[in-house]
Amino acid sequence: GNRLSNVSLPQVNLNTQPTVSSHVPLKSSDHLHHHKKPFSVMFFSDIEAKEFEDAVTLAAKEVPPAGLTTFELHDMVSKSKVEMEFYDMEAYQYDELEESVELLDGIMSVYIENALGLKPTLLDVICIIEMDSYGHFEKKAKTRPQSNHGSPYFAQGFDLEMEAAQALVLTIVEKGLKVKGRQVGKVSLNLLQYCDEGPQHVDVNIHPQGSLSLRLQYYTPEEAAHHLEVMKAQTSTGVFGQNLETVSLREGQLVPNIVQICCAEVEKRGLEETGIYRISGLLSDVRNLKQLFDTNVESAQALSVDCDIHAVAGCLKLYFREMPEPIFPRGMYAKFVEGLALQNLQERQTCLLSLLYSLPDPNLMTALYLIKHLKMVSANSAENKMNNQNVSTVFGPNLLKPDCKSDEQEMSAALDVVSQVNVFMFFLDMDVEMLLIEEKIPTGNPQSMPRGHRRLPSSQSQMSALPTSSSPATPSANPRKFFRKA
Repeated sequence: GNRLSNVSLPQVNLNTQPTVSSHVPLKSSDHLHHHKKPFSVMFFSDIEAKEFEDAVTLAAKEVPPAGLTTFELHDMVSKSKVEMEFYDMEAYQYDELEESVELLDGIMSVYIENALGLKPTLLDVICIIEMDSYGHFEKKAKTRPQSNHGSPYFAQGFDLEMEAAQALVLTIVEKGLKVKGRQVGKVSLNLLQYCDEGPQHVDVNIHPQGSLSLRLQYYTPEEAAHHLEVMKAQTSTGVFGQNLETVSLREGQLVPNIVQICCAEVEKRGLEETGIYRISGLLSDVRNLKQLFDTNVESAQALSVDCDIHAVAGCLKLYFREMPEPIFPRGMYAKFVEGLALQNLQERQTCLLSLLYSLPDPNLMTALYLIKHLKMVSANSAENKMNNQNVSTVFGPNLLKPDCKSDEQEMSAALDVVSQVNVFMFFLDMDVEMLLIEEKIPTGNPQSMPRGHRRLPSSQSQMSALPTSSSPATPSANPRKFFRKA
């Protein structure tokens, strides 16, 4: 309006692609006053639009009061704001992106710790994170509101996907009942400076006041997929109905706690229990154990000591039954069945052992752990009546499942229980040495399992590394020792 006609501000040429920001406010000229066509001013982000509005408000205070008040101006700008649809929006970016400028892809993990040196107020503050992509800035995330006592503690992290990015903008904004968003401080970071390997702790000054502490870690596109899997595992809850790899990543060990705890308890007081793993436990005890294993493993372990041993065994069976992907993956089911059908015993053993040792680390170690435990159960079959045949009948259908893509295949699989039982019984019938089970697979001690994922040698390298009858095994620094029957 006329109030701004005498304000001396830098001028923007609206006949070119607009790259307007708060640092380049519009100048009101006679050309604009007499032009009948309205103009639209484009901004990279809401923050830039807010800065421009603040700049106009500040400039208006320099002229004699007349016409619009500050509140009227704010209301007018707010009502004039139009959220453009994607298909109506043209591409506005920096004037030119130099070809030599490096642009980043992947993930930037940003953890905002706290701010220092802010002017205390009665309002809450949030930190808004913006990142560019090919020069276009967009809001990526914002923290939860925190009281502004001068040093707000945010303690919140975000994984931000990057596509041709080079800058990160952090803006601290005040919010209240009568204040929709007032900028407190802002800082821009060049992401290329934070691409070194490993997390980096950064303290940056924010303009016009205070500082911000944060941690940054860059993941290349190759590293990003694994990082997201780890984060998903760490933030998910429960063990029932979860993939074995997810549970292993979260717990940091190859054999889940539930398997180790239940097996240990059965070995302690259930090896001579008639029908162990075949007789059902009290349903209420099984449900209580399941709930505690999903929420508090320490409480689950304490309860497993006191409740009926058949409920502990039933809880372990339920865990394997509810796995979305069984220990022996569905995609390998046909190969196991075909290997079992080989007529030559040596070929059958070689084929099935090769398939067993091709499983992912958590699957392999859990399978070996369970096989060793169930061998202890069947070794007491004179008392508990659970020989290899009976144990395999209970566990086989839960550990090996075909990949069914139709109702007919599911019906056929239901009739194929014999194959599931026989494949698992083949491993139970084998000697521990022939199975290449490690010399010291811990039994019933959740803390003694090796932490982290370590790939076992391939079956071929295992076979070649085994001692022959004429060359006895010698101690090795390698924690993995394998034996076979001479």
